[in-house]
Amino acid sequence: LKKGSFLFNRYLPWYQSYGVAGNLQLGLYLAKTFIKYEMDPYALNYYAKADDINAVINNSNQAIYKSIIQPLTQVGALSEPEEMAVSLHHMHRLIHIILFTEYLSLTGGVSSLHKAMSKHISIALESPVLGLVEENGNLIGVQLENEVIKADHIVVATTPHVASKMVPESWGEAHKFLNEINIPQFSLPTFFLDRPIETGVWSFLLHQHEGMISYLTDASQKNKEMVPSGKSIIQPWVCYPQSATLAAMSDDDITSCCINEIETIFPGFGSWIEHVHITRHPYGVPFHSTGHVKQACDFMHAMDKRKISFCGD
Repeated sequence: LKKGSFLFNRYLPWYQSYGVAGNLQLGLYLAKTFIKYEMDPYALNYYAKADDINAVINNSNQAIYKSIIQPLTQVGALSEPEEMAVSLHHMHRLIHIILFTEYLSLTGGVSSLHKAMSKHISIALESPVLGLVEENGNLIGVQLENEVIKADHIVVATTPHVASKMVPESWGEAHKFLNEINIPQFSLPTFFLDRPIETGVWSFLLHQHEGMISYLTDASQKNKEMVPSGKSIIQPWVCYPQSATLAAMSDDDITSCCINEIETIFPGFGSWIEHVHITRHPYGVPFHSTGHVKQACDFMHAMDKRKISFCGD
């Protein structure tokens, strides 16, 4: 990397450019987070103390914004913090998850999970659910194209806008909550290179670099068993609102735009590329704005009474 970069260990975060005093400020902010806001990052807490507080407005320290709030919101929510009005509660959740949680990566890819599950439970592919089925006001199952599958409890694991189409029209509050969740679309370019870039480094944070790309990841270093060649597989992550601009571009334009920007970080990058693939996701990561946790808890509690659960980000 060009001069000015440095290695960053998430277990012992230290920004070289901030010196001792600056890093002590960052450490104090993290310490206060854990002491004042004890939480389970994987659970919904109706009484979340910081759910109604805007993390950006609540902070006046530019170093904390540039080193913690902005990069963690980009990595964990694929958005600039101002755009999603990220709550302080969700900011603290991202600190727990990104900095202090071990990562699990499947060597066979996500599809290997479904294959493994199919050995123990019945899984039907290419079987679209048309809607939920009620009988005398009680939920009894799901409607497929040619049959109804009955169940004592239903778990819906899809995006909110798709889930909303399954929910009975009479469930007004459920429709309102699901339809109001904001999940911008997301385009992810993947560059397969003819060489490795940097051994042991799988993420390159660029939040202090002027450009469209927020950070880069190298799949060959994140999960080495998936890439036996050892050649780097670079993915540039462009966060909202820039992601909306990217989504409107053609594949060729996305490719050119990303190459030109990555060239300023890795000179010669364009000549290392063996193959490019663009993946367009209609939904990225949902916004966790102020007040979202309470709304989600109200929704989930109401759905529990109907014997249905919803899961996702």
